[in-house]
Amino acid sequence: MVALRYSHVYNATDEGRAMIAVRERANARYNKDALFREPISVADVLGSPMVSYPLRLLEVVMPVDGMSAFLVVDEGLARKSRITPISVLGYGEAHDPSPLFDRDDILNTVIPISAGKALSEAGIGLNDIDLFMLYDAYTIMVVLEIEGIGLTEEGLGWRFAEEHDFSPSSTYPINVNGGSLNTGGQPAYMSGGVILTEALTQLSGMAGERQVKGVSKALVNAIGGILNHSTTLILGV
Repeated sequence: MVALRYSHVYNATDEGRAMIAVRERANARYNKDALFREPISVADVLGSPMVSYPLRLLEVVMPVDGMSAFLVVDEGLARKSRITPISVLGYGEAHDPSPLFDRDDILNTVIPISAGKALSEAGIGLNDIDLFMLYDAYTIMVVLEIEGIGLTEEGLGWRFAEEHDFSPSSTYPINVNGGSLNTGGQPAYMSGGVILTEALTQLSGMAGERQVKGVSKALVNAIGGILNHSTTLILGV
């Protein structure tokens, strides 16, 4: 419903949204742990089976069995163990209690609120971020997050995906592990751990071929429910 409404309001094309899947799959080829690594084209995405109009199979994350584990330790212990200390520089959370069908505008998300809180707490701007890990259960979510965190104006997220490379060496490295669409699916129908794990891996300098050079600050954003809550983390070394 949200993808269809977005296309109607902003005259967005299916090709623009499909480019999210193409960009993320291109990144997945550098991730040996990704479930899907073969390159795909916009034509492949648009030719895949329809799941829920207008979203197609290659735009939708798959449920899987899996887990993520995170070790939180004292900074002194981390340094003693030769582990790069990673700090939470900023945190933002926002909720809209109204159900989707009661909203005047179903495209109006709380992403700008959570992202704004996190960046403000960190005392930095978006231009200071070296890596963007965005929740990608569906391609339309990434479009909304690109706009919501401020990388482009409302209604231009699909254009951003068409015009910008997401690779580790790009100006805007986004979901450089291939995202949830390719890397780990949705363990227990949730994939926030997939993007958080990659942010920690990158900041630790352990990402191998997909390592973003000089990365020191990462933004992790997740949206959930029926697009009625958003959480943003700013992590740094």
